[in-house]
Amino acid sequence: CDFVSSEGYSIPKGSVVFIAQVALARDPIIFPDPHQFRPSRWLNASEKAKQSLFPFSLGNRNCVGQPLANAELRSVLPRLLRHFKFTVEEEGKASMHGTLRLENCYLKAKVLG
Repeated sequence: CDFVSSEGYSIPKGSVVFIAQVALARDPIIFPDPHQFRPSRWLNASEKAKQSLFPFSLGNRNCVGQPLANAELRSVLPRLLRHFKFTVEEEGKASMHGTLRLENCYLKAKVLG
């Protein structure tokens, strides 16, 4: 049977559905000032914002690099955080040139005693 959304949209059975994450990440209802690069927006992110982020895609054809990325998050990131204090020097600005690119975004790392 077809899928019918709560808004009344119908998707026929067997259809290929694609979610453009770049469009979802630029939704001003979820992300105020969506074209501004502000990592600080994730400090107190809403539940809706958290649910809209799926960096490795979903389903059977998700990113093949996901297991490696998750392993690195669990091994490399804790070591970095244990040995350095990071501060944001400049949040920079995001620009689109075929893909999202950060410009003038700087972190400062200080070695911990």
